[in-house]
Amino acid sequence: MLSGNKRNTVVAVNRAFDRVAELMKSQKTLTSGIAHEIRTPLAAMKLELGRIDHPRARMVEADLDDLVRFLSQLTTLARLESFDHGAFENVDLIALSASAVEQVAPWVYENQHSVELIAVGDRAIIQGIPALLRDAIRNLVENAVRHTPDQSHIIVRVGPHVIEVEDCRTGAAEQSAAKARAESLGIGLKIIARIAEIHRGELRRSASETGSIFAITFQN
Repeated sequence: MLSGNKRNTVVAVNRAFDRVAELMKSQKTLTSGIAHEIRTPLAAMKLELGRIDHPRARMVEADLDDLVRFLSQLTTLARLESFDHGAFENVDLIALSASAVEQVAPWVYENQHSVELIAVGDRAIIQGIPALLRDAIRNLVENAVRHTPDQSHIIVRVGPHVIEVEDCRTGAAEQSAAKARAESLGIGLKIIARIAEIHRGELRRSASETGSIFAITFQN
């Protein structure tokens, strides 16, 4: 049996852990709430800017779009902390990647890039949440487009227990510049890394001869 002092210590430690968990939950709720509240006035600002016929207005609109995207990412990151393992199901990574690439391809080509899917095998089954995995693939492709020069070629490779997204560029100077920009991908990569963790996987980055490779590896 525990002595009185030890019991009091255990109770105090448990209360401290409960308090930390409560604070973490409150912080996530606050982050999500703030992001939601800010999006509405930003949308109103963009509507007003749309009525102004001036190049500077278009530049401000682009900045607002980046801010809205950042707030959306904050909300997504907060929501990932309350995922439900009961939503897991059998997912074919090859079919899922094909669907994600098909969805994002028009946007890729509109932004002066190209995209290609390379599949290893016919099927690659894991347990996962399709919507989250699809978001991770799409975000990796979008990041590759945003942080590389025009005319870059994006390759999505998928096989058993791995999804890779490689950006292929030409020119050493362009490669160095793109690499520097890729260092600041920030919260987008945190979201992808968290999705990987939820699926007992890991997000890894490596360099290729023409660019960077981001790979999500899953446990066997």
